[in-house]
Amino acid sequence: MRLVGCSSTVIAAPVTSRQLQTQGSTGDQQHAVLESAALSCTLWRNPTDHDDPANLADLSDGARIALNSDPAGPLPDWLLRLRERLRYPLLWEAVRTTHISDHSLAGWHTPASELVDHTNYILTNTFRDTRNSGWGPHSTVRDPATENALTLDVPIRVDGRDVQGLRLDGDPDVVGLAASLGDRILTAVLAREHKPFLRLAFATRPDRAPG
Repeated sequence: MRLVGCSSTVIAAPVTSRQLQTQGSTGDQQHAVLESAALSCTLWRNPTDHDDPANLADLSDGARIALNSDPAGPLPDWLLRLRERLRYPLLWEAVRTTHISDHSLAGWHTPASELVDHTNYILTNTFRDTRNSGWGPHSTVRDPATENALTLDVPIRVDGRDVQGLRLDGDPDVVGLAASLGDRILTAVLAREHKPFLRLAFATRPDRAPG
């Protein structure tokens, strides 16, 4: 599946580090078809100087003490790098690509429905204290996103050209974009506090060879 996501030149100039999170698949274990995948990105408020304190996330005292302490045991280099990234803001699962593998179901997967789903997923998981009622499986989002709140015919930059898409801009905590790319739907949902540091543009990541 071709992903649309973030890199040093995609969501914004400050964004560099990437993590991939699969969202869902269909089929049996031997013939699974990936339905969607999301990318998380590290935000650099000052990309020219990674040591600038302005780049640091607003961490709790406990988290800061834990990161400043030596690990309890030896860790591989990749885990040490990941641990260090925890000091910086993360655009968690900010960009999602949904693959429409069965076109008979395309009416159930539209840019509007996928953007609403992505937005409420982000609100549920990253704004628990302010936007959630209840706990666990009974948790619900207060003032969830709906399709009625979307602005139509919004140009979105993808692979160096503008495509017509949708925008969610009335939520107090997040902003969102969506566009149809043929057999894929792009959605992006980002915390509003990060918007001043972002230039919203996207690019298709090259396919990786299997294995």
